Amino acid sequence: MTMEEILLKSDVVLYGEDIQHAKIRIPTELDARFNVFCVIKTGLVKIPGQIIIENIRNEDDCLGTYEQTQVNNLYILGLERQMSGYMTYANINPLQRSAFPATQENLDKLASTCDLDNWTPPYTGNRDLCPVPKKPRFCTKIREPGIVSTASRSKASSSHLVFWSAFYFVTLRLKSV
Repeated sequence: MTMEEILLKSDVVLYGEDIQHAKIRIPTELDARFNVFCVIKTGLVKIPGQIIIENIRNEDDCLGTYEQTQVNNLYILGLERQMSGYMTYANINPLQRSAFPATQENLDKLASTCDLDNWTPPYTGNRDLCPVPKKPRFCTKIREPGIVSTASRSKASSSHLVFWSAFYFVTLRLKSV
């Protein structure tokens, strides 16, 4: 999956700086403290100027997301909200990270992607660190694979599902057991 696809599927997308790795919440898990410069996607939740990403060394899962960031570096993060009120790295695609270096190229890609092009500063903290992206006249719409239609069962006790992607159609024939 591309960076844009992973971030579109994430609950929250932020741009900012990793400032600390420490055992912040409990003594057995390593967390990250992150200064938020820009809120790129959030839903209905207000994002403060600093957040905690919990359990950044999640070794139990087959995620490939072991310590995705390094202190004092800038990142674009795809995150998931937790019941605890903290965040975790988004687990969108196994073995693929949801933290991306905040290079000018990556920031430009976000600014030109529909649904990732409306940047706002966090509701607390320094509101001057969120750059105003140069938006192109039109944004790029990233299409997610999804079910387009479902055919009814045929006499042979099978059904068809039609999936669409950005450039092609795939038809699967499912046999009932």
